[in-house]
Amino acid sequence: MLRGPVLPLVLILLGITAIVGYRYDQYLVARNFVLTVDAPCDPSTQTCFISDCSPTTDLSCDTTTYEKVVMNDAYAPKCLEEHSCDNFTCPAADKTCAITFCSKDALADGETCKSTTDVGTTTEATATTTP
Repeated sequence: MLRGPVLPLVLILLGITAIVGYRYDQYLVARNFVLTVDAPCDPSTQTCFISDCSPTTDLSCDTTTYEKVVMNDAYAPKCLEEHSCDNFTCPAADKTCAITFCSKDALADGETCKSTTDVGTTTEATATTTP
């Protein structure tokens, strides 16, 4: 029988092993975590996010339009992780999936909205920061 300082140490190690095993199962086996990604967006049909930067002055500026997707990783298609999905829609099985298109309320710093109306003009909105 374990006695003295050995018993608490064994119990602590068993507890840590159980926690690590549970987390391993949840994240790597069941993929039970929230995934937040930017998916390609077509500004001719939706209002999309775009980085508020100038590619002529900033070489790292990415002017690709995108929509924000939040969903459970277990239901995410491979193309979503690779940012190559065309016309992505939330799977019916994932009740937590949400696609956010650009609006003044959804803008973060360094983002603008871009959409093309049916007459071919481009409209943009920019995030404003208040001190």
